[in-house]
Amino acid sequence: MNILSVLSSLLTRQSLERPSTPLSGAALLAAFGSIPSASGTYVSPSTALQIAAVYSCVRVIAETIATLPVHVYRRLPRGRELVTDHAAARMLDQGPNDEMSMVDLFETLAGHVLLWGNGYAEVMRSPVDGSLKEMWPLRPDRTTPIRNSRNALVYQSVDENGSPTRRRSDRILHIRGLSFDGLVGYAPVTLARETMGMAKATENYGARFFANDSRPGGVLQTDAQLSQEGIDRLKASWEAAHSAAAGQSHRVAVLEQGLKWQSIGMPNDDAQWLETRKYTRSEIAGLYRVPAHLINDLDKATFSNVEQLGQEFATLCITPWCVRLEKALNRTLFTEAERGSLFIRFNLGGLVRGDIASRYQAYATARQNGWMSANEIRELEDMNPAEGGDDLMVNAAMIPIEDAGRKETPPEQPAPAEEEPPEEEEPE
Repeated sequence: MNILSVLSSLLTRQSLERPSTPLSGAALLAAFGSIPSASGTYVSPSTALQIAAVYSCVRVIAETIATLPVHVYRRLPRGRELVTDHAAARMLDQGPNDEMSMVDLFETLAGHVLLWGNGYAEVMRSPVDGSLKEMWPLRPDRTTPIRNSRNALVYQSVDENGSPTRRRSDRILHIRGLSFDGLVGYAPVTLARETMGMAKATENYGARFFANDSRPGGVLQTDAQLSQEGIDRLKASWEAAHSAAAGQSHRVAVLEQGLKWQSIGMPNDDAQWLETRKYTRSEIAGLYRVPAHLINDLDKATFSNVEQLGQEFATLCITPWCVRLEKALNRTLFTEAERGSLFIRFNLGGLVRGDIASRYQAYATARQNGWMSANEIRELEDMNPAEGGDDLMVNAAMIPIEDAGRKETPPEQPAPAEEEPPEEEEPE
């Protein structure tokens, strides 16, 4: 990150928010995205993403949101209809710009808001008619919503050279997480820095432990009086002959002159290292509201509850994020006149569907009770419509719904044919 850009952004924010408060060391560390934790590790979005549990949670949420079907609809007096001829619909289908797809943009913005608490994208419009043209993501660590001299909300971004640029709020797509003032979202990494710091500390400890050939540290003891020169020489020779880092582990050690080896490290079972790692992984999954089995923690996942856990993931985790994104897109991509009739909606149907037996049983119930047609069911299963499949049926010999309750009239019986009189026989 460019130092000038960081300092420029920090000084601008400081002068606007707290002009009389001097900068502190903690503020400078926070400006560079590094916040110390009690475990001694520094936590930032970049270092937090190196934690397997954090990366897994961010990835599963971002990828799920980015790959959901999303469309533009028009409100009708009853129901809605799909819109394909609007600029927003074309952008959702073809991509926000020449270099990205909508999957790339949504995944990027979701990753930003899950780590920094805010996701920003600039909306480019035509200078001629104001029509929607492109969208480009902005760096969340270099973009800040502020008030200008007229108390209007603007967004200031700092480029690589440290030059600030201000944009009107109607040109910024802003997705924020949980917020104190409704304007800027909390950074989850900042609020959960102790949990993430502990996870990073246990990870670093494990790496050092196995780098030392899975052996704790120790001391060489002797009752003899050694000079400092002798101590330094003994230490250097021991590490050179038996250090795992030097590739000399598992060699036979010969101790003389009463030297004894005494281990002073705490064994991992006493420190409960594995339990601590499991606990921090579970806490991180809870912070992001991700079921543990989705980040490869299968301790509490069974065949009987894994489907229910998937349903809860769609309902309690993905749905709130999709609603936030829908509201931000509706506010930014449509004009004030269009917002009353046009709206964007993610389709979460694929996430909440059960297994094939449960789906087919639900389809049968819907079909037999007359509130889903065959083509509506086929569309949910990614199948082409069938001829005559738009008719609604009810479970009465599967007749058309408009014929339900209609009394059948017996068919008219043909009139009996008149009998011709028998022919008279001629006399002999």
